[in-house]
Amino acid sequence: MIFADDIHLVFAGYYEKYEELCEKNPALKEYTSFIGYQNDVLALMEICDLYVNPPRVGGGYSIAEAFSKGVPGVTLNYGDAAAAAGKDFIVNTLVEMNERILRFKNEKEYYQEMVQKGLKRCKLLFDGVTSMKQILETAEARDIFF
Repeated sequence: MIFADDIHLVFAGYYEKYEELCEKNPALKEYTSFIGYQNDVLALMEICDLYVNPPRVGGGYSIAEAFSKGVPGVTLNYGDAAAAAGKDFIVNTLVEMNERILRFKNEKEYYQEMVQKGLKRCKLLFDGVTSMKQILETAEARDIFF
């Protein structure tokens, strides 16, 4: 996990062991916040620079919401978030995820390019017929779903 003075991670949703993990790792407490479940993810995305989908199942719709607000994302290559995100936003390992986060932070041109790709992907996702077909094809190709 990336800990730096100019990077602050915000966890939203359900994270039962957050406090326990913070006790074991003081850097987690210093460089992160846990804000619990949020009804209005769109409002949250307005104050974020990057959507990161940690190792879990879920997040498919929230990454699309991030894209709709011009916030690019990164996700591991499984689950509904990967299906929604598309290949440009997928990494295979946590090491790759950290590298991608740093690339978003350090390369402004890359960041802007990915914002545009995210907006384009969002448009495709909200085109109901096309997006449903693509999501189902992606899901069927992954072992985690079947």
